[in-house]
Amino acid sequence: MRKWPWLTGVVLAAVTTGLGYAATRTVQEVPPVETDVPDVDPRPLGLFGEGPEILANLPGVPVGQGTSVGAPGVFDELAVYPVYGPDRPDTPEMAPLHVALEQGHAMVRELPSKEVNRLRFRNDGPMPALGLGGTVFSGGEQDRMTAHDVVLPPGEEHRLGVYCVELNRWNRTRGDVDTKGRFGTMATLAGVDVRGTAQLLANQSEVWKMVDAINTAHCETAGGAPLATTLEDPRKDTVRQGLAARVERFLDEVEAAEHLVGFAVAVNGRLRGARVFASQELYASFRPLLARSAAFEVAMQKVITAPEGWTRTPERPAPAQVAAFMRDLEANPEYVEDVKAGPVGETRMLLSQRGIGSVTSWRAPDGRSIPLTASYAAHPERPERAKSCRL
Repeated sequence: MRKWPWLTGVVLAAVTTGLGYAATRTVQEVPPVETDVPDVDPRPLGLFGEGPEILANLPGVPVGQGTSVGAPGVFDELAVYPVYGPDRPDTPEMAPLHVALEQGHAMVRELPSKEVNRLRFRNDGPMPALGLGGTVFSGGEQDRMTAHDVVLPPGEEHRLGVYCVELNRWNRTRGDVDTKGRFGTMATLAGVDVRGTAQLLANQSEVWKMVDAINTAHCETAGGAPLATTLEDPRKDTVRQGLAARVERFLDEVEAAEHLVGFAVAVNGRLRGARVFASQELYASFRPLLARSAAFEVAMQKVITAPEGWTRTPERPAPAQVAAFMRDLEANPEYVEDVKAGPVGETRMLLSQRGIGSVTSWRAPDGRSIPLTASYAAHPERPERAKSCRL
């Protein structure tokens, strides 16, 4: 299990509280990523410290150079904060990996050796493909998840590290369908808590425990059921889709929508995280996925903070607090680690007791590191089972 020098017992306890659940398969207990990123500038690879000139008259509270956080749209417990910024002129065209898979321009398959923590990724499209950390790949012998962002060059196949989010199945039949060892993606990211557990602890058993806790808290089958049991539950998914549609309408109609590069999310007064991109086009290509994922965070916070039903709070973080959280994670990390984000990408993790930040860059053919996207997230928390299951 990874031990960050600054990680307090309080944070560890929030993630690793025991549930009496033991993993039954032998898997690697070390991070399935390479950490020998060559020639990395020691400064944070931020989107805010350098780059294009400041855009005049952007609404909201400044985060850094040319970037600001606007007033939130509020949807019951969910608050969505638009993040504005300029197009970085050197941002390359990138295909979202989940879209490339849907269109048949990319492929994810089991290795012949059927390793729990590695899969084959191939990009047959005309441009690099970007996959966000927390993407859930459904199918194969078991569902998997990437903890970190991934950048895949066109026309190449690579073996990349993943975490399993489905303990018991180890065959090609998912439901009543033969997966043929291939994977698609789910329409929702795994969420702050599952992804954060993998990033902080780099331990497959702890990821399984978190998945089991989430399913149990949502009154789904426990004891090794896949994360999909909660993510794909049709009883809850209809509600999440409706909420995601409201979020997208707000982002379409918000002031200066043409300058949006991302958004932040708070649930019932608690800041959950933000995702920002280096261009408006890149942001737009991921917005539907992020809106659905924001709706899932509402469900997660309900089972974590108020399993018996919560009292809605009228208070929510001010845009200045959101901007300060993002700026502090990037400018004042207590620990920095570089990991490879696929064969042509690199991710700088920015870790502190406030949260988990990361900035992912593309290594251009001329050797430059060009920032693509930044993530800012709260620490993961493990939910407890509700006494009643009327969620």
